Amino acid sequence: LQLQFATAPRYRFFMLDGPRRAVLDLEDTRLPAGRALPTPAGTARGLRAAPRPGGALRFVVDLPEGAAAQVAGAATAARDPERLVIEFAPSTAQLQALPAG
Repeated sequence: LQLQFATAPRYRFFMLDGPRRAVLDLEDTRLPAGRALPTPAGTARGLRAAPRPGGALRFVVDLPEGAAAQVAGAATAARDPERLVIEFAPSTAQLQALPAG
């Protein structure tokens, strides 16, 4: 999942179980009116977004049990601070094997 911003985003990323989900809370962010979310592919089973109190936006990605997700490393952030990349894989071992940034 790649998101592009006008400025470097402030965010909180975490995982939930029962069912497995990746959650991304973005401060001071709104989804443009009429903007459709992409159709999930690969490891992702579902994708939704909703406004949160205080002007935040929450993205939730539904994942199969055992799947892993992470925010791309510091190298990506240093090259392009306005872009946020979240990587998904069927397992933690497969996620750790992904090439850096």
